[in-house]
Amino acid sequence: MAGILAPVNLVALWFVSELYGVLVAMLAVGDMVPNLFILIWTRGFGPEMAIPHLIFWPPLLALILWLQGTGVGAHFALYFWVLFAADLVSVAFDLREAVSLAAKRTRAK
Repeated sequence: MAGILAPVNLVALWFVSELYGVLVAMLAVGDMVPNLFILIWTRGFGPEMAIPHLIFWPPLLALILWLQGTGVGAHFALYFWVLFAADLVSVAFDLREAVSLAAKRTRAK
């Protein structure tokens, strides 16, 4: 999944000159810095990496829905749907991971 999510979200940087492009890019790639630290801390991919996605991507998904029909460029509008689909699927899995992680941490106490 990371082989799809990272490239799809990084493409947002291409559209920073579009209307709301900077905001979309900030939300699309904003999870990468926290996830880099989590990746180093856990020494690999783990369920903890879901948390930054759940912070940045739900607002991004809402923004994409809100921006439909606001006069953004045709290519940017098309990219919205690719980004929306990829991040929506990820958020669904991330919610499951976060709940599982919380349950595991609660049992450990």
